[in-house]
Amino acid sequence: ASQLATQLRGCKKASFWMLWPCEWSGADTAEDAGYIQKSALFAAMRACEVAGIRSSFPHPADLYELITSKLWMVTLSSEPRACLPAAILVGREDVVSDSKLAARQALASLNRLTRGGPARSGHISQGVVKLGWSWEASCVSHFSGEEELSACMDAMLVLHNCDARTCIVQEWVDFDIELRLFFLLPADWQLDRHMLPAWTEYNTWEHDASRCWPG
Repeated sequence: ASQLATQLRGCKKASFWMLWPCEWSGADTAEDAGYIQKSALFAAMRACEVAGIRSSFPHPADLYELITSKLWMVTLSSEPRACLPAAILVGREDVVSDSKLAARQALASLNRLTRGGPARSGHISQGVVKLGWSWEASCVSHFSGEEELSACMDAMLVLHNCDARTCIVQEWVDFDIELRLFFLLPADWQLDRHMLPAWTEYNTWEHDASRCWPG
C-alpha cells in the first residue's frame, strides 16, 4: 500500500473497490468474479487508507464492513423504532454441536424480541437463514418450522470452503421489491435543483440449481 501511494502523483489520492466481500474461499468460477474473502479485502482497504489513499467507493473500510456484515440488522432489530424484522446470530459451534437444539433456541430467541417490527404479529415460525456477507440471494435460505431451520443452518455453515463463524436467522417479511439507489451528485449540482434518475434497471432473481449454495 505504501509503495502504491508513492506512485500516485495527483494532488488527491483515492481508491474505488469494485469487489464484494464474502465468507468463503476458492471462488474460481466466472460467476464468482468480483468476490473476495472478506478479511483480505478489508485488510487491503485499511492498509491503503493508512498509507493516505482514501476509500472513495463504496465506503471507507470500517463503514463498508459494518454495512455488508448485516450485523446492524441484528443489533437494531430489538429497537421497535428501527422497524426491522426480528433477527439473531447463531454460532457455528452451536449448529455443529446440535443443529436441532440451535434451531429450537433460535426460534425462542426470535419470539422473545421486542414486538413492533413490520411483520411481528403472532408466533414466528418461518424466516430466512443467511450469511452476513451474502449477495444476490446467494447464501440465503427460507425455512418454515424448527426442522427446516435446523437443516438450513446445518447446510449453510458446513458448506465446502465456507469460513463463516455465525449465520443470521431472521423472521420472514413479505416484500415486493428491493430498491437500490446509487446517488452520485453532479459537480455543478445546487441544493434547490431537482434531480431525475439518469438510469434505471429492473430484474428478478431465479434459483439456479447448479449452484452449491442452499438459497
